[in-house]
Amino acid sequence: MSAYLDRDDRGTGFRGGPHGSKKRYGTALAFWGGIDTQYILPRGTLEEVRDEVKRRIDDLARGGGYLVAPVHNIQPDVRRRIS
Repeated sequence: MSAYLDRDDRGTGFRGGPHGSKKRYGTALAFWGGIDTQYILPRGTLEEVRDEVKRRIDDLARGGGYLVAPVHNIQPDVRRRIS
């Protein structure tokens, strides 16, 4: 079974944010998403984007079952950045 995670998990039944969700459901669910597309991707600095991705990986990847991805489709206001 997989679970789609919105950045703050409001109204999804996942309490405690992504970290709490992973802690509660562990390997019973595979998680997808979590990278903020409303602020971080379109407006964040390159460092903020990296921090967001690292935070989601730290919260959800331990033990497997996490696909790093944006919360929704990447919108047109997200600029391409190359480091």
